[in-house]
Amino acid sequence: MEFLKNLFKKPTYVLSEKDLRWNRFIEEISVKELRELNDIQKTAVLAFWYHAHCCNGGHLCYIDCFPDINPTELSNALIALGFDDIAENYQQAVLYGKEDDYIKADEYFGETENSLCNRLMEYVEQFRKNIFR
Repeated sequence: MEFLKNLFKKPTYVLSEKDLRWNRFIEEISVKELRELNDIQKTAVLAFWYHAHCCNGGHLCYIDCFPDINPTELSNALIALGFDDIAENYQQAVLYGKEDDYIKADEYFGETENSLCNRLMEYVEQFRKNIFR
């Protein structure tokens, strides 16, 4: 009987302060207009939306959803996070991605996306005083 009680017990998980800040970044900061953001916030938001859309639909999804984003601005944000290679991949996608339906760019992104997400979370934590002003 004890086994059955434990089987249907809901697991409890307490979010850390870092987790709460990450959620706050997503809920409050990432939804703001770029013109409202300081440079540190803007870097994080540009990288966040790039990561989210490429994970969910690839480069075509990102480019379709954010046609007004300056490619150089996003590349600079990725470089600021320490991802020159992902920035270069993005630039190649912008220039040549239509030729192969973004397959090469998406494949490369898929190999690197976890490290980008982790670094972005670290960046938000590192600059939390500037991001949550």
